[in-house]
Parts: sequence; C-alpha cells; structure tokens
Amino acid sequence: MSSSAIPARRRQPQVEQVTGAPWPSRTATGRAVSGSEWIIGQPSLSGSGDDETAQPPTTVALVAVSGPDEGDEPVSPVGLAVAAVERALRGAARGTDRVDVLGTGRYRIVLASTGELAARAYLRRVRAITEPLLEELDPPRRLVVATATALGEPIGRAGDIAERRLDALLDAARSDDDLKPRAVPD
Repeated sequence: MSSSAIPARRRQPQVEQVTGAPWPSRTATGRAVSGSEWIIGQPSLSGSGDDETAQPPTTVALVAVSGPDEGDEPVSPVGLAVAAVERALRGAARGTDRVDVLGTGRYRIVLASTGELAARAYLRRVRAITEPLLEELDPPRRLVVATATALGEPIGRAGDIAERRLDALLDAARSDDDLKPRAVPD
C-alpha cells in the first residue's frame, strides 16, 4: 500500500516520529505542543511563558572514601585508590558538571540540570569502576555517597542537606567497622 493511500490523518511526519508524538497536538490554550514535551512530562497549560523562568533540578552529590585516614601519600595503595576515585568521578562527569575536591578522599559533585535518578545512574558508573579497587585494600574501603536535589531553591541548601546525610552515613560506617570482629595480635 502506498503512502498516498493512507489517510492524511494517519500518516506521521518524520519529525513527529522522532519526538514520540504521532502527530502535533495542542494544549487547552491552543498552543502547539511537540511530542518531546509529552515524553518528559505534562505540557505546561499556563501559556504565560513561565516555562522559560523555571529552573531545572540540580543535584549535589558528596562522595567520600570511608576507612582510616592513613594513606595521604599519593604513592601508597590507599592514595592510588583515592586518585582512581577522582579520575572516575571526573571521567563520568558531563561538561556541565563540576567536581570539587573537599579533602583527601572527599568530593563534591554539582550535577547541573540533573534529577535524583540521573545522579544515581552517574554514581553507579563511578561505583562500578572504583569499588573493586577499594575492596582490595587492607583494610577494605567503601565509597559512601549522599545526594540532595535543589528544586527551585539555592544549590547551597542542597549541599548542606547532602553534607548532613554524608556525615550520618560516615558515622554509621565507622560504627559498623567498630562492631566487626578483628584479629587479635599475637
């Protein structure tokens, strides 16, 4: 059957197929809506132009290597593992993301225009690269991660929330390490 035999309403223009909508649609205000707006979420019905001023979510992630603080020397096994964590963080980051070193084995990542789920996917990639290296250390280390997303509020507030979460997770990791049985020296 040729495309000219298909009624015009059923034919789908190539552009609309790419965006996901079968054909252009209109909102309640009569404004044309592309298919990508339907994929991302409900289209704006305000029609007042507030869409341009809305700020996308920004997620702040704090990452720390848990364990004793020895190994500040870059040539120690711990120092090499911490350097691998930083390389993984920077390698997985996009051009709009910012990775800051807060201290040895402690990092702050600002993921611009990123929600919580996308930030978690970023951190899963980093974990997949670094956790095998950290587990080989004696004693084994862990990557501790805390995130907070800023939705229309200052990024500093999200950073403070992530900092409190990371501190609580590190305290819990320390208490777990204290409860594990250790070998008694001869």
